[in-house]
Amino acid sequence: MWILVGYSKKSNSKICGKGSFVVKYKFTPYFENIVLKKRDYLKKEWCINIVKNPLKVEVQDNGRVRFWGVVKEF
Repeated sequence: MWILVGYSKKSNSKICGKGSFVVKYKFTPYFENIVLKKRDYLKKEWCINIVKNPLKVEVQDNGRVRFWGVVKEF
């Protein structure tokens, strides 16, 4: 199954350092309160893994970015 993960550049936060690094992902209130409640089978870890290793990336006209990937556990 394909899972689509989207984000707006304004809501994404990444902090990286050389060697060991930390990447922090923020989720919008809409995603937290609407999407996850409506689709309770989704896991944030799946979304993060797709953002880190997408099979396909689409940049929309409005600046949002879609990441496509496969979740093997699903």
